[in-house]
Amino acid sequence: MRPLSPQLMALHKIKNLLHDPENWTQGLRHRPRDQGCGSYCILGAIIAVTDDPFLQAQLCDRFRELLPTYSIPLWNDRAGTTHADVIELIEQAILNQEMADAA
Repeated sequence: MRPLSPQLMALHKIKNLLHDPENWTQGLRHRPRDQGCGSYCILGAIIAVTDDPFLQAQLCDRFRELLPTYSIPLWNDRAGTTHADVIELIEQAILNQEMADAA
């Protein structure tokens, strides 16, 4: 079995971070709380799981290829975006990354 790529590991970390609706937010990259890690938008979650700018750019590209707009924050923050939409986006990004890694 092949080890997970850095991109796939980071996508799973993003999914784990945002899995709970309380950990997702709109309007800010990170919204601190008194207890716990706080909440993150998608871009904030990318920054939270890796400090590698090259990997951050790859993750942004993986999400952008699935969005109707180039701007991740614009999509995350629009009034119609739900937590379920975010999780669906992350799961599709994971599937796409798995296919890319297998190629």
